[in-house]
Amino acid sequence: MSSRPAEFLALYTEHRVRDQLTWYGQREAEFTSVRRQVGVAAGVVMVLASVAAYLAGTGVGPGRAVWTALGAALPAVSAMLVAYERLYAFDRLSTLYADAAASLDRVGPPPEIGRMPEGEAARAIRTYVAKVERVARKEQGQWGQLTAELDLDAPT
Repeated sequence: MSSRPAEFLALYTEHRVRDQLTWYGQREAEFTSVRRQVGVAAGVVMVLASVAAYLAGTGVGPGRAVWTALGAALPAVSAMLVAYERLYAFDRLSTLYADAAASLDRVGPPPEIGRMPEGEAARAIRTYVAKVERVARKEQGQWGQLTAELDLDAPT
């Protein structure tokens, strides 16, 4: 058997499979981080709203009107942050990439083709590549659902 199938398999594994796993992991971490940051920010804003409401009730500080305005406005800011997180669906995106990485992990390692006859090695490589590409197509299909719903000819 020539070394070309082995070279292809090594390159494919390194530059397609491992790179794709790294990319999925980075996207998952990015969206998980953003989701947490927005949640913490919304929580902090709500705590500040509670403090402002308390101070408005006690009349401490620069004046009741300022604390009352902050007590009314800050919950809206918190709701806006939560709406932003829901609009961009950071939790869903994080899960999508985590699932794609798990699916790619389930494909398993590349086949050991070193001692296989050439025809059997070619079949094993094709099967492995087909499994990997099926995972990538399934992940990409999630985005295709969105674009299929867009009406690009509709007036703006």
